[in-house]
Amino acid sequence: MGLIWSVYAQEPSDSIVDDTIIIEDATSIEVEEKVLEEPRDTLEVEYEYPTYSPWDVATLQGKLKMKGLPMSPSLKIYLEKDSLIDISVRAPFVGEAVRLIFTPDSIFGVNKLNKTYIKERIGDWLPNGTGNEPGYKDGGFSIGGKILGLGEIQDLLLGRFFLPGIDVSEVDLDDYVEVFYEDEQLNVIPKGEAEIPGVKYGFVVDNVFTPLLLVVVPTGREDIEVSAEYKYKLQGYVLLISYLAGNQGLSMTLELKEPEWKGERPKSPELSGKYKKVNLIDFVKDRA
Repeated sequence: MGLIWSVYAQEPSDSIVDDTIIIEDATSIEVEEKVLEEPRDTLEVEYEYPTYSPWDVATLQGKLKMKGLPMSPSLKIYLEKDSLIDISVRAPFVGEAVRLIFTPDSIFGVNKLNKTYIKERIGDWLPNGTGNEPGYKDGGFSIGGKILGLGEIQDLLLGRFFLPGIDVSEVDLDDYVEVFYEDEQLNVIPKGEAEIPGVKYGFVVDNVFTPLLLVVVPTGREDIEVSAEYKYKLQGYVLLISYLAGNQGLSMTLELKEPEWKGERPKSPELSGKYKKVNLIDFVKDRA
């Protein structure tokens, strides 16, 4: 049985219009929705699998748009492959307002405007992942026996097609994905070793496998969805990341320039006695 890709547009917020794609079981479709059939013998378009050059360091710059923010701060994101994501959020007339530093086993964040910070080991607030149970394991989030680490988040930010735990440039992707051509778009569904027990996920890509859309839905919880949608410009791209849970949701838009494959690790922020330690949820909510 195939998967359904149904598109709808939410009401525009003050700064963002969210276009979201949902994956559901074929048993729940409406009459007018289309079901992606099993792979056809021939496709109506030609496509190429991605071949990415190796990298060690990358830098991204751009802007962040998010409902509730009084302005659109600038972003500078420094990446060290599989080991570090360092995000600096800068506001006009203020300078660096927020800093977030992720390693495979920790998160360190500083809100300089509100004088709060978070410093946590990821394993302290995630259960240990055993078997197919979700949790923290081996420097990443384990789900269905697959480890999702910084590498997958980096690929997401860099606009690269990825499969969790698989180097897509080193394998024959025919063994890991099914490609469907429907409604003038290429839909990519994982199979075999690329599947994640308990999770459905898939991409819409162009003919050179540049991601246009990623959708992730927990099996049996179609009310929960994470999506990432890309819109490309002449000198960069816009990345809309959305999380929906029933009628509740959160979305942010990153307007990014093309990556620079160089950079120096930024200096870690220094804390004074005026800073108050908070938990992760309070830190995320505290945007003022």
